[in-house]
Amino acid sequence: MVFRNAELQCLAVISLIVTAAAAEPTSGPSAAGQFQRCHLVSRLDGAEVEYALWLPPGYDPARRWPAIVFLHGSAEGGSWSAPTADGASIPVRGAKADLPFVVIYPLMRGTWSISGLAELDILETIDDACGRTSIDPDRIHLTGISLGGFAGWRIASRYPDRFASVSLFCGGGEPELAGNLRNLPVRVYHGTADKNVNIRESRRMVEALRAAGIEPAYTEMVDVGHTCWRGPYSGADLYEWMARQVRVADPRRVSYRTEFLRHHRAYWVSIDAVLDPAQAASVDAFVPEPGQILIHAENVGRLTLSPPASLVPPETKPAFFVNNQPAMGRRVDGGWVVDIAGDEGPAPQKRPGVSGPIQDVFYDPFVVVVPTGSSRDATVWREAAGRALSWTERLVFKNVRVVSSDAITPELMQSLNLVCFGDPQDDPWMRDVSEALPVTWSGGRLRVGGEPGPENVAALVMIYPNPKNPDRYVVMCSGEPGMTAALAAGVLQPPFLSRAPREDLVVVTMDKEFPLASVPPVDPDRWRSMADPVPARGAVFDRNWQFSPQTRARLLGTDTPVGD
Repeated sequence: MVFRNAELQCLAVISLIVTAAAAEPTSGPSAAGQFQRCHLVSRLDGAEVEYALWLPPGYDPARRWPAIVFLHGSAEGGSWSAPTADGASIPVRGAKADLPFVVIYPLMRGTWSISGLAELDILETIDDACGRTSIDPDRIHLTGISLGGFAGWRIASRYPDRFASVSLFCGGGEPELAGNLRNLPVRVYHGTADKNVNIRESRRMVEALRAAGIEPAYTEMVDVGHTCWRGPYSGADLYEWMARQVRVADPRRVSYRTEFLRHHRAYWVSIDAVLDPAQAASVDAFVPEPGQILIHAENVGRLTLSPPASLVPPETKPAFFVNNQPAMGRRVDGGWVVDIAGDEGPAPQKRPGVSGPIQDVFYDPFVVVVPTGSSRDATVWREAAGRALSWTERLVFKNVRVVSSDAITPELMQSLNLVCFGDPQDDPWMRDVSEALPVTWSGGRLRVGGEPGPENVAALVMIYPNPKNPDRYVVMCSGEPGMTAALAAGVLQPPFLSRAPREDLVVVTMDKEFPLASVPPVDPDRWRSMADPVPARGAVFDRNWQFSPQTRARLLGTDTPVGD
């Protein structure tokens, strides 16, 4: 498909034609050439989430259309109302009427958040738009500016198999995940005079892509500031390039690296277990011929491989080689399981969906639990929970459900994660749950496996499989209520335009120190790059949800074991 420059203007100059009272879009020709306001119901918190959708003139649901997913900048986060904000309308203000793409505009709730809720908003919006319109799943193109550039790197590196191309402006990502984009065409743009996002962010990602054997199209715009997207969105070249790209659905080689098992699969490869949850895990799988699968794996305990019939015919049993050694593949529905590390030990085990860290609790529906009753203590804990979850500028949860512990039923625990605030000593339900946890705070002091710990611990936040339903989480927030509220607010909030630290357990002492980790003070004047390591304040459980002897010793206030 080739566009005529005279007929294509910037998506960045489309005139807004929808008012606040715009109707929900239809999927028929009557919606063609219009900018629509849409709503979906968030799976996470049941909130009505708004997004914008543009259907091209000539749109006919009888055929499949390519789509562009545009991720907005920071000014449109939080309470943005699509499509009335100027930044959100880039690149849809004045598109020449024959632009042959459906254009999707997700709202990332949270001004500076690109993970958790914002990440799910993007994915759910894409799915909702695909359900409303006739979109070709092999021609969905991801693009974004500034904050949306950062979000685009995050989404592309974790879900590379969903897109046909990615083109990002003045953003940054995690260089160690660049190899995940092996099968995804990439364009990167940045202005050398950008005062908002340092050009080093894009340069790091381009260097990492090239080091992984991936050659992106990189454009540095000399003496151009933060709004470097205006030129590319105004011309035809970017859209002509998008139109030539088709998703690689069944690549012969898949590379995937992950820090957390929440993000564990791409294409036909799934990382199902890791050896050390405190470290990243990676796999590089290659099918040189139908009867052979070569695998290089680091920190991986178990894989599931489901190569398509185009690579491995169903009647073929391939030979597996892991790190240059023969390996066994166990047949399952749709593929093979390759056990790399053998026995994983006793349950519970870390696995996709129940692996931590603490912020993983907000990737699935949840309920906040407070002590039962109308006593002063119960009121104090309700107030503490409210303070801990008051994140108005960074994260915008709606419809957060708060219940008393006596309202917890087996049916509720079957479907929801629990975020609990209170002292287990004063609440029978919390005490019952805490007795099955390795660490708890009760009666004014920390308890580790039943042993009393030091009395100077002021608050505890910990994630663990719910003892009454190990397919869901329980997060315990206990301690002195004021300190607990402060600790929980800092631990549960999404990071500021960065990655989440690896921590399943965080404790703080009366003097506001973190005994499990030495955390350097934060310099508010220093830009924290996505490439920078994030210092953890706490500890990570092993793959069997147990802590190390070193962590146990620190929790108990004893000397560190020799040789740990």
